[in-house]
Amino acid sequence: MAHTTISPGAVAEWCDALARSLRAGTTLSSALMSIEPADPALAHRSQSVRQALGRGAIVSTAVIGLRPDPASRPQRQSPHLALAAAVLATSGSIGGPAAASLDRLAGALRLRVADGQERSAHSSQARLSAHVLTFVPLTLLGLLAATDSDVRAVLSQPTGIALVSIGLALNLVGWWWVRCIVTTRA
Repeated sequence: MAHTTISPGAVAEWCDALARSLRAGTTLSSALMSIEPADPALAHRSQSVRQALGRGAIVSTAVIGLRPDPASRPQRQSPHLALAAAVLATSGSIGGPAAASLDRLAGALRLRVADGQERSAHSSQARLSAHVLTFVPLTLLGLLAATDSDVRAVLSQPTGIALVSIGLALNLVGWWWVRCIVTTRA
């Protein structure tokens, strides 16, 4: 199966379904075996847990399949799923009200989703500015080169080419810098 990112919202929905099942009276093991996540990537990733539980494993060892694989690349690991694995393993080994823990985890994951959406909304103006500052000078240079013979004469000289090259390099660095600022995680 091709790798897709597991979103915190998908993990939160799964935790909600597990908590509902626990409040209805099922055990954590039964809930994990019977509830398949709606998200296809999460369902695929949690398949090993359902199989291990079906073979008689305890919850704390069955959820090891949800934890990050140290051999895989970091972008393939889901910190949200790792957090859910930790909560499930702790609930499975210590016991107690697992539904409350899963509810709190789902709430925390929803806050992560809301924070990401808020960061995206606040950075949209900076992203738009980066696009404008990148493409307007290039468009203007193309327009002037197409319509003005003096600009074409300057661009045919080594000095003109050097100035345009420096300008393009600075433009690229500015675009990269704004992109780094906008995409930095808090």
